[in-house]
Amino acid sequence: MSEDITENTPPTEVNWRDQLPEDLRAAPSLANFTDIAGLAASYVNAKSLQGSSIQIPTASASAEKRANFKKRLREAAPDLIDIPEDDNDDDWNAVYTKLGAPDKLEGYELPEDLAHLAHIRDLAFESKMTKKQYKRALEKAAASDRENREGMTVARQSNRDELQTKWGVAMEPKLSRILKVAELQGAPSEFQEAIKRGDVPPSMLYFLDKVSDALSGEGSELSEQSPTQSARMTPEAVQAEIQDILDNKEYWEASSKRRPFLMKRMMELQGMVAASKKRA
Repeated sequence: MSEDITENTPPTEVNWRDQLPEDLRAAPSLANFTDIAGLAASYVNAKSLQGSSIQIPTASASAEKRANFKKRLREAAPDLIDIPEDDNDDDWNAVYTKLGAPDKLEGYELPEDLAHLAHIRDLAFESKMTKKQYKRALEKAAASDRENREGMTVARQSNRDELQTKWGVAMEPKLSRILKVAELQGAPSEFQEAIKRGDVPPSMLYFLDKVSDALSGEGSELSEQSPTQSARMTPEAVQAEIQDILDNKEYWEASSKRRPFLMKRMMELQGMVAASKKRA
């Protein structure tokens, strides 16, 4: 009877960790291994990885050991970028090249319509900018340039509108005479060009107009450059300017500083009307 009971009882399953010393049986790192074969396979893989690993040197390691570590690291991961010492220009140039900085000025593309921004390209080359950095810098410079140009266009038109309102049909003759004054007085060419472009504020032109009045006395070089003569005004233009003067409050105000000029100008215009009638 006892023999039958022994033969029908299943054998007790043996846990492989039970064969380990007591201090290892409960190790968390062994919890996922169901048998000793899995543990052995894991060990073999770990040894294989250990053979190809690169040990990070400690802060106390020699310069030679640190250099060897960097060399092995670059060999294993060539895309990694090592930050060189500040005074190592060659290594820094290599870093810039890896980041995408062209080694020639021609590597930075500059569209023809942005040729006036060539200084941005020069700066990018000298600073070793990457192509992406240069592109962003050029776009920002181009946007700023457009805003400045648009602002200058608006300002020039505003200046012209103010002059047109103030001087009427005499505007062009006055500007012509002011330019003559600037030329005769040796004004810088940049200032003369600014007058032509319309970049000089009206307040400055009003002042120069008065200077022109003072310098255009009889016998002076400007006497032949008076607004009426230089522009060869038509009878219609003469009548229009006469009306502008009559509509100008300063002509009628005795205390106005411009009244003497306006009165003189009225006499000039009336003289032109009289001369025109004689010719007719």
